[in-house]
Formats: sequence, structure tokens, C-alpha cells
Amino acid sequence: MSEGKIRGRNLVKSGRFPDDWESDWKRRGSQGGKLRQTDPKYGHYLLLNGQAVYVQSIAIPSFSTLQFDKVEYRVGFQYENWGDGKLAKVVLKPSNGEEDPIPLSLGENAGTLAEWRPYLEHTTNVLQTDTVIDLEIHGSDKTGSSGLRTTDFDIQIHLLPLKLKSLKLDGRDYSSARSKADVNAVFS
Repeated sequence: MSEGKIRGRNLVKSGRFPDDWESDWKRRGSQGGKLRQTDPKYGHYLLLNGQAVYVQSIAIPSFSTLQFDKVEYRVGFQYENWGDGKLAKVVLKPSNGEEDPIPLSLGENAGTLAEWRPYLEHTTNVLQTDTVIDLEIHGSDKTGSSGLRTTDFDIQIHLLPLKLKSLKLDGRDYSSARSKADVNAVFS
């Protein structure tokens, strides 16, 4: 079996901001501005500035205690902090209200931020009792054409790789207790 990752269903709805994106994302407060734009390479994106905040509450599946110990929630997205404004961030907030911020302003993620960059595989902590997690996008403090541009939001559930306990073929048991040479002999 391949060591590559198998992608599951994205838990984020409208993560690329299609025409009806506001049915899944809700504005929090009245501060700042928003603008949905299109980039030739990245497609639709959302520009937030003046500290505007948009939130999506994401229902997360429940797991048994044994399963939950082997689950990770990984978040990825593309962003650009146009104008290098401060206070730009993405925040993950599980049901317990504890914030998991991802700062996206100059100084926190040094470098030239006037270019699209991936932010991939941020692992967030989720409690077994959580039923939802809020995904918040916080625009920078700049206004006008400056602000935080984001797209491609994705939350994936990652499970530990499966381990073979036993293999039964043609009525014969090839359990993991047998040597690999025994099992390989059957398949050669």
C-alpha cells in the first residue's frame, strides 16, 4: 500500500468562495470591509480589511475514545496579506472556546506577504466532546485595497495508518505473528 495520504471530504463548505459563499460564512460584527475577487491562478478569494471577521461553524464527527486518540484535524489554506497590515489571522475555536490563532501579519510570519503563499497542515486541538469548531478569518487593520486575502480553506481528518493484524487467504491464516518470509512466499 502506498505511503501517500488519502484525502477525505473537506469539512469546510465554500472554502473557495463560490457565488453563494455567504450562505456558509457569517459576518461577525460590523467592522471593516469585505470583497470577493478572482485571481487568475487561485480563483475566487475573499479580501477582508479594517478588522472584518467572517466565521463558519463546522460540524465535526464524533469518535469513540479509542478512535479519538488516533485522530488529527489539519487545516490548510492559501493567503496573501496585501499591504502588510497588522492583526490578520485565522482562528480555530472548538466548542470549549479556547482559541488556536494562526497569525498572518508581517513580523509573525516574516517575509514579503504581498504574494500568495500556502499555509498547509496546521494541526489543531479538538476535544472529544466538541461537536463544532469555528473557523474565523480576521482581516488586517488596513483599509482600501489592502487586507487579508484567503482561499482554499480545507479541514481534513487524519487517522493513523492502519496496521495489518492478520491475513487469511484461501482458508490459510497468515497472521502478523508469522514471519514476513512466510507471507512473501505465498505471494511469490
